[in-house]
Formats: sequence, structure tokens, C-alpha cells
Amino acid sequence: MCVPPTSGRRLAPADLAILAGAALMLAASFLPWLTLERVLLYHGSVRHRGWSAGLLAVLAILLVLAVGGLAAARLLAAAEAPALGPVGPALLAVLLSGVALLFVLLRLVTVTPYDPGIGIFLGLAGTALVTGASVARLLASGEQVPRPWPAGDPPA
Repeated sequence: MCVPPTSGRRLAPADLAILAGAALMLAASFLPWLTLERVLLYHGSVRHRGWSAGLLAVLAILLVLAVGGLAAARLLAAAEAPALGPVGPALLAVLLSGVALLFVLLRLVTVTPYDPGIGIFLGLAGTALVTGASVARLLASGEQVPRPWPAGDPPA
């Protein structure tokens, strides 16, 4: 179901979901991703927000925000990103958000000696939402996915 805005352009639900997931990731980037409670020498805690939680976390945040920016440009300016060779804009969004999802998952399983904070789980949810909505947009767009070999069976 599409809701027409005032400009006459139809909003796709997948684009709105991409924007919502990117907004969730932006909010999560300012929350603690990694925490460490120290009680031996002193009572205190160490918290790393998304922007200081390591290279994988920063790259994931930037990739999700880039996909959100592509969706915002498509909705607000009616501008579509150009194809990069055989990779169209919908497939590019799937690839970028999929890599971001992988980076967040890697950051989640490599938090030792820290404990995961609420931000990493919200970031994971936002990235998963962007990835799922990007896949839905790719399927709805009818964009051709490049094949490594010509049509037919793969070479033996």
C-alpha cells in the first residue's frame, strides 16, 4: 500500500522502512554499544558509544546512513542513484546494508572483555530493518541482478 505525499510522488513502504531503520541506527550510534563494569580497584564503568566502539561499528553506521541517504534522495528529490556498471541502485542498497549487518554481527560477537550495551542491539535491529527493506525494494523494483555467466547453466 502506497501513500501519496503532497508532491504527487508515491511513497513505497520499503523506502519508509529504510528511513526508519537508518534513523534507528543513527539514534543507536549515540547509545552505549560496549560496557565494562569494574569493581575490583574502583567502582566505575567504561562505556563505548557506537562511534567509539571500533572500526566495524563505525563502518556499519556509515553504510546504513548511506543507504538511508539514498532512500531519502529517492523520496525527497525524486533522484535515483546511477547504476555502477552492472550494479543498479537497489542492488547497491542491498549490498551496502548486508555488509553493514555483517559488521554489526561481527562487532556483537567480538565484544570481549566488554558486555554488549543497548546500543548494539538497537543498531542490529536498525541494520536488519534496512537490509530487509532493501531486499524488498530490490524484489519490487524488477532490477536485474548481474550473473557471473551468461543465461543458462553455470559452466561445469
